[in-house]
Amino acid sequence: MYKVRDKSPDIPNFILPFAGHLNEKNRWVILSKIIPWDELEKTYKEIFNNRGAPAKDFRTALGTLIIKEKLKLTDEETVLQIQENPYLQYFLGFEYFEKKKIMDSSSLVHFRKRISLEMVRNIIDKILDVPKKPKSKKNKSNDNDNDANHNDENNSSSCNDNSSGDKLENKESVEKEEKVENKGKLIIDATCVPEDIKYPTDLNLLNECREKTEKFLDILQSTGENGGKRVRTYKRNARKDYLIVAKNKRPSKKLIRKAIGKQIRYLMRNLSNIEKFKEKESYNLLTDKLLKVLETIKKVYKQQKYMFDNKVNRVEDRIVSLSKPHIRPIVRGKVNASVEFGSKITLSVINGFSYITKHSWNNYNESEDLIPSVENYYSKFGYYPEVVLVDKIFNNAKNREYCKEKGIRISGRPLGRPKKDESGGSGLRKQMRKDEGMRVAVEGKFGVFKRKYGMARILTKLSETSESVIGLIVLVSNLDKKLRLIFYPFLRIIGFFQNSYIFYQH
Repeated sequence: MYKVRDKSPDIPNFILPFAGHLNEKNRWVILSKIIPWDELEKTYKEIFNNRGAPAKDFRTALGTLIIKEKLKLTDEETVLQIQENPYLQYFLGFEYFEKKKIMDSSSLVHFRKRISLEMVRNIIDKILDVPKKPKSKKNKSNDNDNDANHNDENNSSSCNDNSSGDKLENKESVEKEEKVENKGKLIIDATCVPEDIKYPTDLNLLNECREKTEKFLDILQSTGENGGKRVRTYKRNARKDYLIVAKNKRPSKKLIRKAIGKQIRYLMRNLSNIEKFKEKESYNLLTDKLLKVLETIKKVYKQQKYMFDNKVNRVEDRIVSLSKPHIRPIVRGKVNASVEFGSKITLSVINGFSYITKHSWNNYNESEDLIPSVENYYSKFGYYPEVVLVDKIFNNAKNREYCKEKGIRISGRPLGRPKKDESGGSGLRKQMRKDEGMRVAVEGKFGVFKRKYGMARILTKLSETSESVIGLIVLVSNLDKKLRLIFYPFLRIIGFFQNSYIFYQH
């Protein structure tokens, strides 16, 4: 069940425990005015039905997640900070300071499940006041035709004959629609968002799966249906074979392959023994969560056996983590990390604000995202960008042909043989250096996301909650930029008077 809040609290009416009033220039007070809570709540309440206990309202849910990502807190610490800080409670929409615990830390998990990445994208558009696509002259002419038709119905039949001629003229004017001029610049780039997992190896993954299956067999044999006779798992021998390689500082490839083969056979034996319990009552002791893990282990076994038998290191939808089976290896080719494990996003930067164009758990070629990013720009603002600043991988023939068709200049060196330039090529080099200086802004965004807001290591476990956290990090970054734009004139004036005071003192 979802219950809509009556109204948002006012600053003078917010009751503090020790009297006084809140400061209207506080960052949380200003931030609460930037976000259109009532407008965004309409889509949020649609996911609830009329049954069950009332859920926390949208302002409490989104505001709590914003506080967590902005202050880089854990779920438990976020709840405590809200309990202790009246400004945070006002930001969440409370009318007075609440001394007791407002929510449990587990509520944040439910908030992240409800506020999806797609919902966060819509929230970003609402907060940044993305203008709707303006009406073209075609639409305006159609509106005029409708008005004319409505007025003609009230006139005589002679006027109807004249209106038919006006319609033909309007249709001809519709065909002569003027082209909208391109404006602004669009910066596009992609990056990997690493997850919080240990560096995976095939041997460690197989050993973890084997240990899990041994625990499953212990649960299945706890009822004693086999007359007290237990299935042999050879767990001691399997552990010993694993430690021979795990404790070796520099194991050879031959030794690693031999250990992997043994672990595959141990795992195969355990899985076949688990299958024998399917028709027995003890199989019902495995919960839905354990059965889901068992299905993941079966997929890991098939993938590892295929790679071992065919002597390859690649397989489709490769699982690298048993606790997070949705994570995939993302080959980046960087100096510090050639392969990263997480998801991949394509980011668009417009006027200093960030938008997530694409998110995927599988690796993909980001050059295919240029056309959707440009079309997304057009759908937001009603015109195409004047220039698109991209990396070298985006500068292919398909994208250049598309940009040429739309009248968009794309950064980078043109394909093919270099053309002769009157300035000896210096004009092109200057333009390329200028474009690269502006394109580096998106690299700065990635650095801020990963260093300041924690995108370098996503700590959530579920795929939907991880997607929500990624979107919230981009949202909080955009909110901070809006705050800086609001505070900048005041900071500039304060800095001017401080410098003047120091000058007159000397």
